[in-house]
Amino acid sequence: MPYRAEYIWIDGTEPTPLMRSKTKIIEDGGEPGIWGFDGSSTNQAAGSDSDCVLNPVFTCPDPTRGPGDILVLCEVLLPGTMEPHSTNTRRYCAEVDAKFADQAPMFGMEQEYTLFQEGRPLGWPKEGYYYPAPQGPYYCGVGSVEIAGRDFVEAHTEACIAAGLKICGTNAEVMLGQWEFQIGIAGTLEVADHIWMARYLLYRIGEDFAQARENQIPYRMTRQRAAATETMLNYRRPQSAVRAVGRQRRQRHPQVARGNDRQLCTQTPR
Repeated sequence: MPYRAEYIWIDGTEPTPLMRSKTKIIEDGGEPGIWGFDGSSTNQAAGSDSDCVLNPVFTCPDPTRGPGDILVLCEVLLPGTMEPHSTNTRRYCAEVDAKFADQAPMFGMEQEYTLFQEGRPLGWPKEGYYYPAPQGPYYCGVGSVEIAGRDFVEAHTEACIAAGLKICGTNAEVMLGQWEFQIGIAGTLEVADHIWMARYLLYRIGEDFAQARENQIPYRMTRQRAAATETMLNYRRPQSAVRAVGRQRRQRHPQVARGNDRQLCTQTPR
């Protein structure tokens, strides 16, 4: 019986890339091979020469569909040469991973996000001038006053577990309607692939709840903390690998801190 493979990739939107996906029907016994897409619609090619290639790099079960269906994370390549597309930042991660494999770095990553509903953070009032109390009771909070969106968080967590992702924890964050999940501990490419798949499921489960927006920074909210992604490293001999990753991050990922000027935070507790 044919099965569905959801091909997922990261586009070329600036300053913050978006996730894209489309479904391929594969005959029973077939494997997900390379595929293509129109890069002119994803900010990755001109309309006159729009073909781009999807090359599968990681697969896992699709918890949003039936048994046998899968999710396929892809890197983007150029047609003809099959070289990495300029938006394919996974290639730098792979290069560093191969170069410093003998040092066996292991990573954990945490992803913060804010749930929105009808243009406002979930749990915030729709009208009037009232705002929730300053951060304090919400971090790891319990109870209907301190918590909003736990049903969504549980659905996302169950989806990640069913997909076989290395999700290792969740908790409410310092702002009402803000949460985080953690991925790890895993190797360089594995932790990156797993957190991107977990982000995809965040969006996909959010379609059902119509309220999830990953890494959205709330405007004009004083004494509140915005969402971010943080990385923890465990190692045997990591110094040269860490320096290399740091250089790649500065050179290749200037968008890491986009939106910091809009956070309006007065404090950043741990």
